[in-house]
Amino acid sequence: MKSVRTAMCILFIVGAGGCAKRAPVTSKLPPSPTRSQANAADSAVARGHDSDRQADPPHNTDAVAQNRIEQLLNRLEDAFFDYNQYLLRADSLELLASDAKELRELLQRFPAYEIIVEGHCDERGSAEYNLALGLRRAESAKNFLSEVGLPSDHVKAITFGKERPDCSDHNEPCWQRNRRVHVEFAATSR
Repeated sequence: MKSVRTAMCILFIVGAGGCAKRAPVTSKLPPSPTRSQANAADSAVARGHDSDRQADPPHNTDAVAQNRIEQLLNRLEDAFFDYNQYLLRADSLELLASDAKELRELLQRFPAYEIIVEGHCDERGSAEYNLALGLRRAESAKNFLSEVGLPSDHVKAITFGKERPDCSDHNEPCWQRNRRVHVEFAATSR
């Protein structure tokens, strides 16, 4: 019995010593692109040279795509609504019409993505009411975007109701900022 314990201890010690001599485990992921590599690749995408973009190593594609998407989304503005309304105002129609060009460009460059139209409300009213109103707002914007040429199967309407306010003051200017639709862009969930 003692010899079995001794043998097991020796195996454990030899095995542990063998483990210490192994090389450290490193990630098999390629290194992240440098800022200059990402900027150069993004410049090629911005110029519309698909051949330049295809020449980039595969590990750069996600960083370049994300950078380009963020640049285009930063140009978009939220469309706003009147109190207790889900019909698009004239200023919101103009805004969404001009945003449609940027959104169309995003879908053409990144067809594996979809546009997400988020409906938001101010703090007044019940959570259930605002969820329904936010969805009607998002669907109203989605329908308009489809009318101006965006493929409806790549536009998704969701609601957050009053759960994600842009402003937390309790006055009309703040409530107006919260009555909105906000556009995001994400990898398709299909």
